[in-house]
Amino acid sequence: MSVHFHELLEAIFSIIFLIGIGYVLKRFQLVQEVSMAGMNKLCFYIFFPVKIAMSFYNTDMEGLLGPKFLVYILAMLFLQMALTSIFTSYFVKDAGRKIIEGHAMFRGNFIIMSFPILQSLCGDPGVAMAGAITGISQFFYNFYALRLFEGYTKKYENSLRIFTKILKTPLILGVFTGIFLYITKINISILESPMRSLGSIASPIALLTLGYSLDFQVNKDYLFSILRVSFMKLIFFPVIAFGIGIPFHFQEIQNIVSLVLFGSPTAVTTYVFARSYNIEPKLAGYLVFITTLLYALTIPILLKIFI
Repeated sequence: MSVHFHELLEAIFSIIFLIGIGYVLKRFQLVQEVSMAGMNKLCFYIFFPVKIAMSFYNTDMEGLLGPKFLVYILAMLFLQMALTSIFTSYFVKDAGRKIIEGHAMFRGNFIIMSFPILQSLCGDPGVAMAGAITGISQFFYNFYALRLFEGYTKKYENSLRIFTKILKTPLILGVFTGIFLYITKINISILESPMRSLGSIASPIALLTLGYSLDFQVNKDYLFSILRVSFMKLIFFPVIAFGIGIPFHFQEIQNIVSLVLFGSPTAVTTYVFARSYNIEPKLAGYLVFITTLLYALTIPILLKIFI
């Protein structure tokens, strides 16, 4: 299987370009702050939930994943969650920053990055696998995210109440809707195109709002946070994931999907959550932006070494 690195870099460049456009909108005051805040809410409450739900639709999980690979993905998600919690608890003292770094380390930009990257590297089979894994991983990602953010705002007073609220959030409802579509096999052919179009708006809008938040005057206090998250997200987790997968003798396409999943940069939803809960939004924005920049270097190197 030939790896087309120029297409990989083009996908990353498109994300950086959209972030830059968001910054231009702010720099020249082309859009008001209140408008960008409204678009951020649309991403959180509508666009991303729709995108998540549609990732389940017409996806053959059984044929693409297989029991062995599925168990591996689930085990790695649990392990990544546990290692993230241990690492942040030990190295990060500030409560708010611990939330942002934990989310940034655990949740990767798989929704935005996987489809164009795996299309260029693996073709349609890679895209189909990405859709299946996206649906599975969303429950882990969103449950962990809401546990972090709701736990912070509620100060862990009532775990049952937090859990109930998590189940009612738009992103989790998107997961449940997707599972329903997958199990029932309901034909929504008339709605499929507009629903996918609606979901496709999520990433560009989120990237624009991210760029709008940046001022490119990084607080020196962010340095260690950026280094910690970048190392764990872009190097440590993908290497660990590949090493654990060696005894299973996975196919090449499965190894590529694993590296792209566990080595992807910090998800844009880290910024969406941070802004929605008003917890270190600038730090979240820089973690997304800088890990995406570094990803242009790390993922080609990882693929070159391991594939």
